[in-house]
Amino acid sequence: MPLRNKAFAERVRKRRGARSLAEIGDGVKVTPQAIHGYEQGRIPRGEILERLAAFYGVTVRWLLTGDDGTGQVAEPPEPYGDLERSDKRVLDDVADLLRAGDEAARSDLKRALDLVRRAAQLPRKRA
Repeated sequence: MPLRNKAFAERVRKRRGARSLAEIGDGVKVTPQAIHGYEQGRIPRGEILERLAAFYGVTVRWLLTGDDGTGQVAEPPEPYGDLERSDKRVLDDVADLLRAGDEAARSDLKRALDLVRRAAQLPRKRA
């Protein structure tokens, strides 16, 4: 597979996040198998490529090249590829909250993370 196809596949996978192939397929009006193909590096024809970009809220140029038109190259894929789908959803939700820029939410998330870290360090009781 050419390098550009691998990069395209990574961008498509990254934008899908924890959503199912069927959910994306419904939104783009293609089969889940087609979305899977795009995530493997197959580049769709023009009309579908435009619908995919619109669904993800990005430009066709960004999907194909990683360039958003400002000369900025796309970020690498998220580092949590091995997690369960439900865990990815949690991380996506946290990322959405952080992107919203709400300082109260950011502060609450930090407090919650501190509590989780402390709880993980406690010895576990055996049942």
